[in-house]
Amino acid sequence: DSRIKQKFTPEVHLNRLRGRVAFESHSSEGLYEYERLLNINRTLEPNNIYLDMDEAWLLMGKVWFGLTKDVEEAISEAYRLTLNTVNADPDFAYASNLAAMIERNYLGELQKACDRIDKLIKISTDESNISMVANLTRHCKEYEKSLGLFKKVLNNAPHFALWFKKDYAWTFLISSYDKKSYDYSEAKRYIESQLSANYLEDGINEMWLTMLGYIEYKDGNEKSALRHIKKQNKMDFPVNISWKESYPDIINENENFKKDFFKVLDKLGIEGLN
Repeated sequence: DSRIKQKFTPEVHLNRLRGRVAFESHSSEGLYEYERLLNINRTLEPNNIYLDMDEAWLLMGKVWFGLTKDVEEAISEAYRLTLNTVNADPDFAYASNLAAMIERNYLGELQKACDRIDKLIKISTDESNISMVANLTRHCKEYEKSLGLFKKVLNNAPHFALWFKKDYAWTFLISSYDKKSYDYSEAKRYIESQLSANYLEDGINEMWLTMLGYIEYKDGNEKSALRHIKKQNKMDFPVNISWKESYPDIINENENFKKDFFKVLDKLGIEGLN
């Protein structure tokens, strides 16, 4: 994005691009490389307020990978640094989206995050930022906005990140449950297409099959639901084992959906996840 590029010297901009690739490897090694490049950038541009946001992402990364001893302090400092950037440039979508994510997921301030929606929709123009707004609007129960934003990203960038594809699928399920429409037809088609893609991530196909099992059960097709569950049971990372310690965080956003989802899985033979 040329507008972002203008905020940094060429060397710092290049380091930030390399850092983003490292960060998105979703590994501790990638995070350490991100930190190394950030330290170089801090030396090159010590007064660049946009680097405060980059440091905030580093701190949140350390929280996610269990690399910080004081989680609350890391989150508090990440939020402070993020607001530095937001206050300096309210139209910088990456910072405002990060602020909203910290508010809703870690500070218990969902309403404050929801109050940012109108502004974020206006200033978020790239796939990454639009996806973050899509997640925010879902959490705020503005489901039509959320699904519309997810669909926009999918249409513009069909090969966008796998985390986006997973979040889109969960949004279908949560919105259909919460609206009590129980129309899962579009969700089913989408999830089936993702299953057919056969991504390499461990446990991803097991998750798709479990979601399809839930949908079939809600549609009254218990035999079909059991077939999906039994199929994933025979795979390398069945959810009845892999989700015992950690299931997708997104499920926790909606307590009623969470109870219903695990109740259905329990009826299908996957017990003890809630």
